[in-house]
Amino acid sequence: LDCPHVARYAPLGNDMVERAGELLTAPCGECGDASENWLCLACGGVYCARYVNEHMVAHNELTKMDDMDAPDGVPTGHCVCISYSDLSVWCYACDSYIKHEDTREVLLALHAAKFPDAAPAGGASGGAMSAIAEATGDDDDDGGGGG
Repeated sequence: LDCPHVARYAPLGNDMVERAGELLTAPCGECGDASENWLCLACGGVYCARYVNEHMVAHNELTKMDDMDAPDGVPTGHCVCISYSDLSVWCYACDSYIKHEDTREVLLALHAAKFPDAAPAGGASGGAMSAIAEATGDDDDDGGGGG
């Protein structure tokens, strides 16, 4: 799903890209848990998953209250986040995993921080690049497959 909500946060992540290694190891900003966290793309906050203490879910809900001036009149709060477990991107407003080109730089930086030996200095390796391309909707390869 190509999410319309990511554009609210564009340009994404110069600070997040520069701080990817630090963010990737940061504990939940609410409870301190470090087992399964998400990065909020709106503010850079780190919060735990719904199966831990639900602090990312709570963060989205709380920020909706401050989002009454949303462009389309529907408050979405800080709805787009990246999982540190598998580097997937979720949008609470779309209620779906999403693909969007604007998440590419942050995903690449987080991938490099998470797997420092996996990619050559010039960029992500084949498997990593395929995963990032799939997550950002950049499916320019000519190699079939996918699903």
